[in-house]
Amino acid sequence: MVIRPSRSFFSITASVFILMISIHASAAHGSGVVTPEDMLSVRSCRDATICPCGEWIAYLVQIQRTACEEAGSAYSELHLVSTKTGEHRPFITGKVNISSPRFSPDGSKIAFITARGKNAKRQVWMIPVDGGEAVQVTSPATGVSSFRWHPSGDRIAYRSKAVSYTHLTL
Repeated sequence: MVIRPSRSFFSITASVFILMISIHASAAHGSGVVTPEDMLSVRSCRDATICPCGEWIAYLVQIQRTACEEAGSAYSELHLVSTKTGEHRPFITGKVNISSPRFSPDGSKIAFITARGKNAKRQVWMIPVDGGEAVQVTSPATGVSSFRWHPSGDRIAYRSKAVSYTHLTL
């Protein structure tokens, strides 16, 4: 009988690993005194998820806005790390707010929620794990609050205020 760890075990392990890297990096400057600049430079990791094949972990890096920027929530970037080689790929970075990263059932794509553009609503976008440009895959006028992949990988179900549940063939 083979006992396999659950997906939640991998998610927790990935989160702890990423947290340890963040703590190590923040302690590296070594002064021991936390300054306001230190607080603004703190990056935290959240929403880690492992691909079905177990080779990649996708996670979000939360970055505080600087005092010079327009008020708003922290930025949230999408990053990947290889469980085999430790290779780190900053995937979608900059002044973005990514949420809910989810691997496709075959592990070839990552879907996530973001709003691109000044007055844009939050929609589901998809990008190949091998890289490339993200493509918007939903467009309800009220935006998307959550989504899930269909087990076949050719559809997603999403939730929006205007429509309780629907699906989209990809």
